[in-house]
Amino acid sequence: MQKRYNYKSTLFWLVLAIIVLLVAWFFQGTDPSQNSRSSTGKKEVNAKVVRISDGDTFEVIFDGKKEKKRIRMLAIDAPELKMKGGAESKKSLTDLIKKCDNRVFVQQAYEDQYKRVVGKVLCDGQDLNLEQIKNGHAWLYERHRKDAFAGDGTKYAEAQKYAKEHNLGLWKEKNPKAPWEWRKENPR
Repeated sequence: MQKRYNYKSTLFWLVLAIIVLLVAWFFQGTDPSQNSRSSTGKKEVNAKVVRISDGDTFEVIFDGKKEKKRIRMLAIDAPELKMKGGAESKKSLTDLIKKCDNRVFVQQAYEDQYKRVVGKVLCDGQDLNLEQIKNGHAWLYERHRKDAFAGDGTKYAEAQKYAKEHNLGLWKEKNPKAPWEWRKENPR
């Protein structure tokens, strides 16, 4: 008597094998401590800060990498170092980053024309972009507000309003000059 071939069983195992292979392919090379993607599809990276340029830009070495990369904080604009408030803004960012032992988490939005990673910077869950604005050490960069992650643009606007109302940081002056205006008048 000849044994009957069970097509349903074979089909089940074939489909299961394909699913396992697809899952393995999808997750290949993803180490949660290194580069990964968030639910929004944005790249998220752990990094060590090695140099702070000013109140919204710094250099990092990403975990598992060797080369340095410049980070530009998303949707904020801090005074340039030569501007009034520039040194204070840099010190504020330095102090915030030191609190987390120079370790940050960057949610990358995009890479700009200068090859800088532009993103939201977190330290122990705290949004440092928001802190710089709330403490009066950066403006909400309206031109790039649309690039902010969902809900952040509104939070940043509220933080700036708070800093203005409480005369914090650069808002101690009656009419502080915005960095984008200063750069137009002082091209490199």
